Amino acid sequence: MNNKVNIVFVNEKSLETFSRDCDKAVVAGFLLQRNEVTLKDAVSFGDLIIMT
Repeated sequence: MNNKVNIVFVNEKSLETFSRDCDKAVVAGFLLQRNEVTLKDAVSFGDLIIMT
């Protein structure tokens, strides 16, 4: 296995693979920018982002 991907067993029947450069903070920043929402107007917890 190389160090270029993250591999996560979500449950016993599901496996996720994604770039090591990608994490929840990167995705949250992308979604905020795409939807023109500032950080002060968003709440994030667990795997869910709610934009007000």
